[in-house]
Amino acid sequence: MRDESNKLSHILSIQYHENVVSTIELEQFGKEKLSFGRGQDNDIVLKSSIVSNQHGFIVFKDGRCIIEDNQSTNGIIINQQKVIKAELKNGDIIRIDDLVNRNSEGISMVYTVIHGEGNQKWRNYFINEAQSITIGRTDDNTIAIKHSSVSRKHAEIFRRKSGFYLKDLGSTNGTFLNGEAIGSEKALKEGDVIFIGNTKFIFYNDKLVYEVITKGLSIEAIGIGKVVKENRGMFKGKAEKRLLDDINISIKPGELVALVGGSGAGKSTFMDTLNGFRRATMGTVLVNDDDFYNNYNAYKNILGYVPQQDIVYDNLNVEEMLTYSAQLRMPKDATMDEIKNRVAEVIKDVELEGRETVVIKNLSGGQKKRVSIAVELLADPQLFFLDEPTSGLDPGMERNMMQLLRKLADKGKTVILITHAMANLHLCDKVTFLGRGGKLCYFGPPKGALDFFNINDFVDIYDLITYEPDQWCDRFKKSNYYIYSKPLKNKSSVKKKHNKIKGQSGLRQFRVLWRRYFKLTVTDRQRLLLLLLQAPIVALLLAIVTKKNAFSIYESTSQILFTLSCAAVWIGVLNSIQEVCKERVIFKRERAVNLKLMPYIGSKLLILGIICIIQSVTMIMIFDLIIKFPTDYNLVWNVKFELIVTTFLTLFASAAMGIAISTLVTNSDRAMSIAPFLLIPQIIFSGFIFKLSGISEKLSTIFVSKWSLRAMAESLNINSLPLKIIEENKNNPQILAALNQMGREVIGAYDHDINLLYRNWIILGVTAVICIAISLISLKINTDK
Repeated sequence: MRDESNKLSHILSIQYHENVVSTIELEQFGKEKLSFGRGQDNDIVLKSSIVSNQHGFIVFKDGRCIIEDNQSTNGIIINQQKVIKAELKNGDIIRIDDLVNRNSEGISMVYTVIHGEGNQKWRNYFINEAQSITIGRTDDNTIAIKHSSVSRKHAEIFRRKSGFYLKDLGSTNGTFLNGEAIGSEKALKEGDVIFIGNTKFIFYNDKLVYEVITKGLSIEAIGIGKVVKENRGMFKGKAEKRLLDDINISIKPGELVALVGGSGAGKSTFMDTLNGFRRATMGTVLVNDDDFYNNYNAYKNILGYVPQQDIVYDNLNVEEMLTYSAQLRMPKDATMDEIKNRVAEVIKDVELEGRETVVIKNLSGGQKKRVSIAVELLADPQLFFLDEPTSGLDPGMERNMMQLLRKLADKGKTVILITHAMANLHLCDKVTFLGRGGKLCYFGPPKGALDFFNINDFVDIYDLITYEPDQWCDRFKKSNYYIYSKPLKNKSSVKKKHNKIKGQSGLRQFRVLWRRYFKLTVTDRQRLLLLLLQAPIVALLLAIVTKKNAFSIYESTSQILFTLSCAAVWIGVLNSIQEVCKERVIFKRERAVNLKLMPYIGSKLLILGIICIIQSVTMIMIFDLIIKFPTDYNLVWNVKFELIVTTFLTLFASAAMGIAISTLVTNSDRAMSIAPFLLIPQIIFSGFIFKLSGISEKLSTIFVSKWSLRAMAESLNINSLPLKIIEENKNNPQILAALNQMGREVIGAYDHDINLLYRNWIILGVTAVICIAISLISLKINTDK
């Protein structure tokens, strides 16, 4: 049972003569029908000459709040439209006034639905003679909004001769005018809606009326349907498949709501239509009565989402994970003290005090899930989605997790989760049962589900809605429980497209990301050790099998260079081929809250580049300690330097290639299975083993090994080296003369020429750039669709 202190309250904030003269909680009357008007016998008395004696009524019916005009003289205006009767929605502005010319005796009332006993009410700020109004997180602003998504100096409203203008002050999370992020100053007109962080402003010529959303968001799904096309088989084309079928639900602020159903019922699809990640193909989602898809950028910073897979790095401790996440999600002007305080708050919220320094991989499954929840709580979301947060937990931990979510809802967050935890459904305010094919079979209180399905155990519902979804869907629509959904049919909204906000600077994100990636790299000591030992071990093994005079013969020099080059390609690819796909879930969630692609890829390339430098130096220097490189060749400085540069460029280009592959696949196993198909052609098309001509020669231009080997061959002047057979017969003049007369093919691309060396280095660098571009395009396509 929910505590009475968490009830829903319906509030009217009444404004007269530009002042909020009264804030009334409608429940205090204890009546289903309230009258309002100028007469003293009304429940709500409005002292204005343009209000009729008994102007109208407010009626509570089937969980709805309806306003009715009582044949009044001046009527009722809701959101700039005259009405006789209408259902009130959270944030509605009710006026008794002239529709065109404002009357000095006009009455305005703002209707608000709040959760609990909080003070979430509409407030006034009178502009008067103010030339400038600043809005931000700190107290030195004209209007201070204490929310983690709001910047210190977030936005400004200023006066000009032609009127008032709104300007964003370079905030991290954007300023939204009528649902659209503003990129430059915009003129304001009466009735404009401004959204900053968790606060909604309505602009009038003489004042700002604003509401700080502290008690969750309402969310309504109206006629939601989802149709996708799927392959029917070879030569059969594609067929449409319906995943969701005309779903209507209404969730109040601060409610805990469960989505339940069997496999193929569309639970995850439905959740993703509600949170905007995979939008519905039919219907509308309203959040606080705003079209959510149209206003997604305005709301997404106060939306939290925890997928089924944990969105945490196992090798960081709890405090480190949350601190890095806070630096990415909180405004760029947040101080370290503010970040530390916020991290401490969310650790307390998820009940992990005392576990701050524990490495996440050492936590229990339930505690890991709490850290994932804490990551999302950093932005203080008012609407929270969780995909099977109790999956894999034992019954005790399952109950504790549901109790934690109940507490979050009681603190004012609207929480929607997918769950199979039937034993704890009683903790929810409402439960949604979806049948096979995405059909809504029930929506309402958990206890009502048992009565509706006429069973004693929630588990028994699974079979009913799996095998007879159409029957139960029809029965639900004819039942009294459908009162939650029926009024939604009359709602609609206009579709329009809005720009994305700029978000945090790429440079700041890059600083946070490279530090986090560096921390992850050094804390995974086993992997780091393998990365650093690969190159020296290859060099050591190659040196063991190499003769001391190997660089005096063409064939042995070719073998050494071929091994070094192919080993560098192999090591470079294996350095990075799992780097993106292994953390795809974390990346997608961070991308949804304005993570930029270039800082993300750049942070990985910076650390991988440092590793490549270490690997190239150790590979060449350790080999040189045992088998000395020639000292009589030099184009840039000396042979060792040139080989280190070539090896580094080979490693880095290969690492960039590995990153590109990692962005194209969905998991680490698939990435590793692709590696051989990537590496074997490097051997075939290197140009050292097989003679390439025609199409094979053209095809070889895309392979790193070809340009790497050419650069190494040029540095060691391989064309000047004798063949083994000539060296073996140098004391036999007759054979030597015959061999010299036969001659050997000299490849011009291997000439000891500094211009050729620079060209190959440039090609290796360009290859890396092309792979980076592929990575960015792949991530954008796969995450922004």
